[in-house]
Amino acid sequence: MNNHVRETVIIGSGCAGLTAAIYAARANLKPLVLQGHEPGGQLSLTTLVENFPGFPEGIHGPELIENMKKQATRFGTEFHTGHVVHADLSRRPFVLDLGRETIHTRTLIVASGASARWLGRPMSKHSSDTASPPALPVMGSFFRERMWRIFTTPVKMRSPV
Repeated sequence: MNNHVRETVIIGSGCAGLTAAIYAARANLKPLVLQGHEPGGQLSLTTLVENFPGFPEGIHGPELIENMKKQATRFGTEFHTGHVVHADLSRRPFVLDLGRETIHTRTLIVASGASARWLGRPMSKHSSDTASPPALPVMGSFFRERMWRIFTTPVKMRSPV
């Protein structure tokens, strides 16, 4: 990356980051999206997304992310893979340290999302055929009449002093 000052940098390439990129690009803010270790965020690991507006029959997560990325690119968004290891927000322009490179930006949008916390059990690995445990809360409506046993790691409780 060169050392010129960017107008807008967005950290995160999930739905929130890509939505921000679409709006920023349409406003001529020339966004740069920094994709981390999960480009596209958690939706990249999701099979059928049935609660996203505009898709009455649902859409597969990777397809939704790809559509959003194409739309953002169409309006001029640039994409770069990297991890921000340090951000100096105490001065303008902001300075983002990506380890081997530095990016300066007037505007910073943080849409870093979250990562699933896998249980470490055989069924918790991602499978395109079945729902994995991180998806259970959003799939509750499909399993209302079933009894579930959720196993977690014991937590040491401290008694109040």
